[in-house]
Amino acid sequence: RSTVRSGETTPIQEEDETWVDINLEKEFPSLWFFLEILAHEMIHSFHYWFEPHVKSSHGKKFYEWRKRFKFYGFRLKRKNYTCSNENTQRILKTINSLDKRKKM
Repeated sequence: RSTVRSGETTPIQEEDETWVDINLEKEFPSLWFFLEILAHEMIHSFHYWFEPHVKSSHGKKFYEWRKRFKFYGFRLKRKNYTCSNENTQRILKTINSLDKRKKM
């Protein structure tokens, strides 16, 4: 198992421009681990743009996304994501089953 300091989302405002900067590690142990981390950071981005009254933290509004994550086989945690072969296989199995449903 490896623990990855995965990503960080930072709202930036300069003069008349505003954007959200998402910084991620350069390498990830698997594609699905990368997607899980990216989705985590996208929640922070969503809250910044569409719910600015919500602080970009790991509070109640953040965890409202947990059911959606679970549907796709992803975990939603605050930090210390671990990636193991078992987790990767579980996620791949979930994605493959979703792909088969779409083809039907």
